[in-house]
Amino acid sequence: MAEVKNNFIKSKMNKDLDARLVPQGEYRNAVNAQISRSEGEGVGSLENILGNYDIASFEPTIQNLTSIGYYVDQVNDFIYVFLTDNSTGQYIASGDGSNHFIYRVNPSPTTVQVEKLVQGPFLNFSKLNPIYGVNLLEDLLFWTDNRNQPRTINVLLANPTNLPTPIYYVTEDQISVAKYNPYQAIDVWKASGADYESTMKDVTSKFLPTGSTAIVDAQLPLPGNYTKSGIWNIKGGNYNFFPNEPEVGQTVGYINSSGGAIQTLLDSNNVPVKVAASPAPTTASVSFTGVVTLAENDELVFFPNPYYDPNYAGDSAFLEDKFVRFSYRFKFRNNEYSLIAPFTQACFIPKQDGYFLTTGDGDLDNNQDQAVSSSIVSFMENKVNSIGLQIPLPSSKNTLINDFKVSEIDILYKESDALTVKVVETVQAATLTGTDKFFEYIYTGKKPYKTLLETEIARVYDKVPVRAFAQESSGNRIIYSNFQNRHTPPLSLDYSVAATEKSEFSLLTGSAIVSDNTVVDTQIIPLTSFTPIIQIGSIVSWAGSPEDITVESIANGNTSVTVNVNVTIANGTALVFSQSSNTQYTTSTVEYPNHTLKTNRSYQVGIVLSDKFGRTSDVILSNSNNLITIGQESYSGPSLYSPYISESVDPNSWRGNSLKVLFNTPIGPSSPDSSTFAPGLYNNDVTSSLYNPLGWYSYKIVVQQKEQEYYNVYAPGAIKGTLVGNGAIATEDQNTSYVVLINDNINKVPRDLSEVGPQDKTFRSSVQLIGRVENNFNQWNTGGSETPPTSSNTGNQQYFPKTRTFTTNAIQPLFDAFDWPASGFTTGASPVSSPLDNQQGLFAFYKAETNPFLAEITTSQLTTEQFGVVNLSSPDFIVSENLIVLETKPVISLLDIYYETSTSGLISELNTAILNDLGVSNLLSNFNPDLFNEEIADNASISGNNFTLINNFGVNLVPVQDYTSFELVSAVQDFGNNNFLDVKNIAGGAYFELVGNNTLNSYNVRVSSNFVNNVYYNSNNPPPTFNLEFTAVLQTGESIQYTEIIELINNEPLMYDAGNLSPLGNVIPLQLTLGTNAAPLNINNFLITRLYGRNGANVTDNPNTRENLAYNINTVFNSAGQNITNIATQYFEIQELDEQTTPTVHTGIVRQVAGATVPSDNYLLNINLSDGGGLIRSLALTLIYKTIPNNPYPVEKLYTINPNAVFSEIFVEVEFSGLSSGNGFYIFTGDWATLVSQIFPNGSNTITIPPNPITTGSCPPSSVFNQGNGVWFYGGNVTNSQQVAQNKIKSCLNLGPTLSLGGNIAIPTANNYGWFVS
Repeated sequence: MAEVKNNFIKSKMNKDLDARLVPQGEYRNAVNAQISRSEGEGVGSLENILGNYDIASFEPTIQNLTSIGYYVDQVNDFIYVFLTDNSTGQYIASGDGSNHFIYRVNPSPTTVQVEKLVQGPFLNFSKLNPIYGVNLLEDLLFWTDNRNQPRTINVLLANPTNLPTPIYYVTEDQISVAKYNPYQAIDVWKASGADYESTMKDVTSKFLPTGSTAIVDAQLPLPGNYTKSGIWNIKGGNYNFFPNEPEVGQTVGYINSSGGAIQTLLDSNNVPVKVAASPAPTTASVSFTGVVTLAENDELVFFPNPYYDPNYAGDSAFLEDKFVRFSYRFKFRNNEYSLIAPFTQACFIPKQDGYFLTTGDGDLDNNQDQAVSSSIVSFMENKVNSIGLQIPLPSSKNTLINDFKVSEIDILYKESDALTVKVVETVQAATLTGTDKFFEYIYTGKKPYKTLLETEIARVYDKVPVRAFAQESSGNRIIYSNFQNRHTPPLSLDYSVAATEKSEFSLLTGSAIVSDNTVVDTQIIPLTSFTPIIQIGSIVSWAGSPEDITVESIANGNTSVTVNVNVTIANGTALVFSQSSNTQYTTSTVEYPNHTLKTNRSYQVGIVLSDKFGRTSDVILSNSNNLITIGQESYSGPSLYSPYISESVDPNSWRGNSLKVLFNTPIGPSSPDSSTFAPGLYNNDVTSSLYNPLGWYSYKIVVQQKEQEYYNVYAPGAIKGTLVGNGAIATEDQNTSYVVLINDNINKVPRDLSEVGPQDKTFRSSVQLIGRVENNFNQWNTGGSETPPTSSNTGNQQYFPKTRTFTTNAIQPLFDAFDWPASGFTTGASPVSSPLDNQQGLFAFYKAETNPFLAEITTSQLTTEQFGVVNLSSPDFIVSENLIVLETKPVISLLDIYYETSTSGLISELNTAILNDLGVSNLLSNFNPDLFNEEIADNASISGNNFTLINNFGVNLVPVQDYTSFELVSAVQDFGNNNFLDVKNIAGGAYFELVGNNTLNSYNVRVSSNFVNNVYYNSNNPPPTFNLEFTAVLQTGESIQYTEIIELINNEPLMYDAGNLSPLGNVIPLQLTLGTNAAPLNINNFLITRLYGRNGANVTDNPNTRENLAYNINTVFNSAGQNITNIATQYFEIQELDEQTTPTVHTGIVRQVAGATVPSDNYLLNINLSDGGGLIRSLALTLIYKTIPNNPYPVEKLYTINPNAVFSEIFVEVEFSGLSSGNGFYIFTGDWATLVSQIFPNGSNTITIPPNPITTGSCPPSSVFNQGNGVWFYGGNVTNSQQVAQNKIKSCLNLGPTLSLGGNIAIPTANNYGWFVS
């Protein structure tokens, strides 16, 4: 027998070509085979593939363990396998379904090595979510399962010693591709003994403002140490402030002549001394309030700086001219970086603590006069040169590496006027020791050594998806596709905002004494001597107490607390109660002592939520429109205006202003919702079925404030009145004031220089001014301008502008304003110029002789709102040189952005604080109107489970003991636009009824027949929505209001095949076919079918089931899959009827358009039935109007008879099956063009095969075999029908014994025609 050999060198399977046409080197099909790739003579040969065999088993004690993914590392010869026994879509905390593993197998021919890399419920695998995307980049294994967030492990570090239970990766934080997000800003305050202090310090100044130093003089009776109470001689004084000598009452420290720290100067009774009043101190001598011991050349420090550090090694001047903020970020073991934590506020405290001080007894020896002459406040520089940055950590310092795989911490630095973020220091995590969760870094003016890339600064959140279906690698990058990139945030939150004075420093601590005999192994601790604040969740501690003891409940009257564990405490033990979080700390008074909220500004406060890995929400605003008053503070919605402080504020005690946020209800919901992609709240308890590592974890406060750049104008006095030609100012019209502009003030209040001529000297300014400090009549001191102001004669005062601004009408040189010197000439025959002295009105203007610019500003007709003083001339004009301050109206930013604040925290801690404030929760437990849908029946409950009243930590209240009554007090239907209907007191009876048992604290709400008769989901906007209000009266007599808003759930409408109710018709399936190939529809049928629609209301109880329904033909497709909807409107339509005979259904009649001729084809009509709520029931209605041949027919084929091609023509072949009769093979003795040309005259697209095609018997004339003619041959309904027809054609032609057939030639237009077999 002949032998055929084929080498499959191309290694290519080819199923596109006919088997007879497959080229050499390719093959048609292969099973369990591979092509040899060897370089020997066997290359290209077909080889069997070896079958699979067991080499390892995993966890033999666990049943139903299944591999849901694997990865083959061909480079290192490893197989990574992902295993689980969870067959559900739920998280299972323990037992069956909680077993998840990652194994690595080395399939060595000699010894198979099996390594368990990771295990634990936290892996949360499921058989329903196979792992398709797995990649290995060097030592990092990445995978994703579209169930959890993308993850990664280092395969070398996972379990290098092959422990039975791996311990390196044990939490989600350690395996997530997105890394832990440091959500909390650095603190700049800390405890100092029994008190608290800012860690922003000046450690290089020896004394505080108004203090000084002096050296103990050698003029003592004898050299050495001496003790005395009399006068000490001093020398070398450093006196920067008036009275330029030691000041009576100042505290005193000293530095040994050998140097060192400042020591407190104590008297013989170890009491700190002060500077004595008698004899009065001078620059040469001083006395103290006690007997002290000093040595020659000791340095006395008056009003000493307690933070002075003689060993300071930093750059004390580096921060002087900077507003710097600090942050931090983590570097992880795999060399990834976390996001940047929120920045601190500007670490700035002005020199002299922001006070204008007198520096000497000269006329200009004070800061105000210096500011007047220079227009600069020289002491407005940063005195801070050492900052103790308290960096929060996610775990204890000694566990940070293990818990979060952190290797380094970068200390970050940003200047206010710079876009760059720089690194000051990189701290190795391995150097951190201790159990506390804060790391202190002392910043001492060190210059940054590295600038972060722009991509790192702009990275406000990790772009790692929440879930991803597919994953692939390209180079060293991981690429995700088909992913969910973010969580769905709440539409709004319930909080209110106020701008008020900063609160006093408070950590909300409390104390109490154990009041009974020794507490032994119990959770209840009796108390006495209670001091607030004790809250649920407070941490309880006492001398020698264990950690993590917290308050679970508080008895009425604070007579006892219940803690979370059994404790043993002796009677009389002092207990300390501290907050479990810093959520309610008020620290800004200490932390940022000179910071305040800018007044005369509008603010909008928003909240940004984040999961633990930095995926943030958009800015979420409040939905609260209520005004809430607590004490003297009023809170409103998210936007507010912060006015200037008023006259009622005491400037000596004013701490500055701050924004305050009052949360009215907790952030929720706690459970995730997969349908909306809402993540719920974070829960890291892997032993709980509610474990949710991707829930909202933290929050931060952001603020939008569009009033941006502005200037303070420090100017020499303001004189009000009207200019007159004699160099004076009239006093009658005082709504105009004049201010001299010198130095930089000329740029702060610029002249409008557009459209002016070269000779113009008078200009206006478009800058609006706001008065802040004005001069007063005390500046006209009776001693003349040389007499300095006194404590009761300051020469200026605070101006309270409210919302008024001043308009700058003109800016011009002073001489031009007075027409000087023309107005100063004497009268007579020989006029002469008067000298510019105190007899001239313009002499009162500061530095008038230099002809400065003079600004004319319009203030107010109201005397109380005018600015400055009238120029007095009795006896002489006095120069107005006392400091005034004007503020320029700020530039309004067009950027719609929010600025990050340093206020942030954990949502769990915030919710705990909110619940503590609420006391009894105003939320009903398990209130879930899941049954409140259109189909609800008479007297049915709206909730599948009964609901209960709970306290603020979810514990059910006890009837009688905790509350005395619970009632449904109000029920209204909300139609929107403040249109409400009282449905508790409505004709026909209340819509809702509270049912339940007050003795069991178990309730539900059910609907009445009146509700069912009147309510369904209609087209009103909004949908049927009801506000239910309940009231519980507590045992204390207080009332708690509960509000539940319930919205009727819309049910999908349905189509029935009958309109009667008894018996109820059948629901029409989603797909329906009318007609068959064997019996297609008649194209002349007018009525096609009837549909009976009902909305989702209860069929038996609700009479409104046919309301608000509408039919429409959405799309129409022909048999070729072409959308012919626009054309089909000429053929099909739906008539809608509400028939009296069927009052509960809306009828839709599908019919042909009257007078239309429907082309022969098969049609798919997508018919929609929509209800008032927008839900749609679709019906795919297939209408078969034509017979369709078997695939791939019809085709054209070349017929050739005898080898010499005596006859060669193209015929058409077609085959039918499934007909009631006439099945089999047909051949038309002409091509396709000939065939379709025979049906064109009648305009039809139906090809009809005549009733008597040629089968047996006589042959037709030979002319029918020529192109342009043709007849049908039929092979009969037999197995070899095609061969029978072909043989009949060959015999009729009678041209030779051989019939040769070509291949099938597809006909592109065949689908445009239908068939009819007679």
